[in-house]
Amino acid sequence: MTTTSDLPLEPGAVQRIREHLLRSGWRMDDEDRRTSLWRWGRQGADDQTARVVVVLPTQDQDADEGFVTDALRAIAFVEDRTIKELATDLAVPGGADTISVRLTPEAPSGSAPLATVQTAMNALHDLVVGAASGLVIRDLVLPARRPQRAESYAAQALVSTEPGSFIVNLALPRFENGAPHPAEPDDEPPTLLDLLPQPYGRQVLNRLRQVVQRSVTLADSVGAGDQHIREFGVLTTTAANATELAALSLLGGADRGRYQVRFSQAPEQDSWERPMRVVVTPSQQAVLADAAAFLRERQPRTGVTVMGLVVSLSRVG
Repeated sequence: MTTTSDLPLEPGAVQRIREHLLRSGWRMDDEDRRTSLWRWGRQGADDQTARVVVVLPTQDQDADEGFVTDALRAIAFVEDRTIKELATDLAVPGGADTISVRLTPEAPSGSAPLATVQTAMNALHDLVVGAASGLVIRDLVLPARRPQRAESYAAQALVSTEPGSFIVNLALPRFENGAPHPAEPDDEPPTLLDLLPQPYGRQVLNRLRQVVQRSVTLADSVGAGDQHIREFGVLTTTAANATELAALSLLGGADRGRYQVRFSQAPEQDSWERPMRVVVTPSQQAVLADAAAFLRERQPRTGVTVMGLVVSLSRVG
């Protein structure tokens, strides 16, 4: 649980919250010299959400820690995010999406064996690199040399942990190398073409959501005998590459413990999906590991010469 002491009041906190509200679909209902009042402006809000209001001081000097904490709690409730996810989103320039992995090791709450954590961390790194590479490489087996852009982006992700079995949070910045430069008063207004591309980090997260959901569902079908493992080799827009499959098979640790993975998006004016949670069982992890090996084994190899005696040559007909 995040407490007030976990959310220190920093210079510019009110302005960062205000910027978040502006870009996330909130609307300002009222403002005076000291405060502004905000409501969730998206369509389809339920009764509980519609009743929630956020009150912000107009100036940082008028704010206190309780003021900011109450605002964060209200925003997190409406956006269906944890306060930690929201606080991280506000702290990272340009915002950040979050991947959370809940491990279930045989250990006291908030702790895990070193080997389990090390395996999970390496798997998280490979999962992000595999997804970022999959945006530009359509093959199901990535080359040994991954795109530098994918490796560079994975290096910018921020890791934190929480108790509750053992939770690893990975904050994925929406923008590479920090937020884009803020608009100046004399800048020309953005054109439609400027608004179309999604931030690189959001593209990575969207691919991960789709790949994980499809892969786990397919692993269930293969495990039940309804489909063959070669279905993992069918190239579609949501097909996982071997790197992503291997990472998913190892997120629970080398002993393949049951785990949950949660994807949380930072809302934007034009696009937002509620957090998605997927449970991955040991049997599903075994199928995912087999699928990764299957894809790599069927990959054609270049530069290979086979030498030996010819026993016989024949052709039917």
